[in-house]
Amino acid sequence: MRYTSSVLGYQKPIETLQNIGDFTRNNPLEASALATAPIPLVGDVMGLLADTKMYMQKPESRTLLNAGLTGLGLLPFVPYGVGRTKKMIGKGKAPDRTETVVKRFVAPKGTSARMTDFLNRVRNSPKMREEFFRIANQGAKLSGKDWYNTERLRNKFIDVLGKKEGHQAWSQYMQMIGATSPNMKVPQNIRTASYWFTQDANEMIKRLDDFKAGKMVPPKGSGYGSKTQQYQSTLLGDVFNKNFIDNIDPKRASKPRGFSQSLMGSKQNIAIDMHLQRLLSMTSQDPRFLHSSAVVGSDFYNQISKKFKNMDDYFKVTDLNGKKVYNFNAKKAVAEGKNQHPDAKKIFRFIKNKPQIWDDKPLHSEYGALEELVGELAKDLGMSPAQFQAALWVGAANKTNVDANSLRAFDDIFEEVVQKRAIERGLDPNEVFRQFATKTTPLSLGGLLGLNAFGTDDEVIY
Repeated sequence: MRYTSSVLGYQKPIETLQNIGDFTRNNPLEASALATAPIPLVGDVMGLLADTKMYMQKPESRTLLNAGLTGLGLLPFVPYGVGRTKKMIGKGKAPDRTETVVKRFVAPKGTSARMTDFLNRVRNSPKMREEFFRIANQGAKLSGKDWYNTERLRNKFIDVLGKKEGHQAWSQYMQMIGATSPNMKVPQNIRTASYWFTQDANEMIKRLDDFKAGKMVPPKGSGYGSKTQQYQSTLLGDVFNKNFIDNIDPKRASKPRGFSQSLMGSKQNIAIDMHLQRLLSMTSQDPRFLHSSAVVGSDFYNQISKKFKNMDDYFKVTDLNGKKVYNFNAKKAVAEGKNQHPDAKKIFRFIKNKPQIWDDKPLHSEYGALEELVGELAKDLGMSPAQFQAALWVGAANKTNVDANSLRAFDDIFEEVVQKRAIERGLDPNEVFRQFATKTTPLSLGGLLGLNAFGTDDEVIY
């Protein structure tokens, strides 16, 4: 059973193109500024002209802050829109606006043996710690320190809805971001969460059984779907039932809940996503952290099969819509045991720098221990745990295959989504956000969305 919203705002390609044309004709300076924003100097000049027009037509925008930010926009490589979107707000460590702490599962016997060994190595090896610090410092120079600061977005909600309702709406949306994050690139995550945010909460409460059964998924062809949408349905039910963060099984949704908590400024909870876990696993160089069912391409299969004999014992090959899918049990091939390949050491040297063959998800008993370790390392660099986590995967993006579209700070990605919707609809970005915040229209991509909008496991962050 599928639930279809009457406020989807889904547009056919021709309607979208007409809106783009209308926006361009009615706002030539703004359209030119957006189009040339990536071009140094040209974009700066067009941005100045667009801001000048804004000051002439909207006297209330003539503030010292906006004037200063317009001046900042004239600097090379600082994009147009700095003044209009107040990009200086919401930088660095965010205030902790969470209401509770997500409790992590604690196994009766403690964490795993591999994790115990890894923790001891990191805590007792200055060389390993310095490597993590090097990566984090590199990521911090990019977007790492700012990635989870959503104060700018929270302020936007408050501007539209007032302080109390605005904060509540922001908090609900951050939880929906976490619930819809599995296997999503960040821009798509933002849009899909907006779909559920605009639904009638009272109606959704009546459908909790359908959410729990994984039946509450976006309409086919809407652009909000995902191959994990049934799992997302179960988490969204928790959001609408107001128990997504607390009062559920501590083994449940560890990463999605940590993601939401980080976006709300948590001083403790983090999202140990695929890329952070890959980085930790690769750094350990411990075969126990190898993946037991890594999805690899045909090129990898052909290369390793040609180089080593009897490799088929470690592969499972299935057919998916006429295409072969290769799952490689790297752990079985390399780790000690009766099934270990005779050339295990040589195979390990061959595969050890390939991110996809390492574990990308911690065990339930490992999550809390890793969260504690990240907190320790973050403190040494004067960062929050969320900042350190983001700085690590941003700094190691090339090493673990992070999608480039997800590297900018969350608020920056959100604002770009709004800007694109504004151009498509021929509206001011503030009006697009108002319609979203008041649950009138989600941040749909219009009819230009294709199948390639959904990421593969190697392309998504969360």
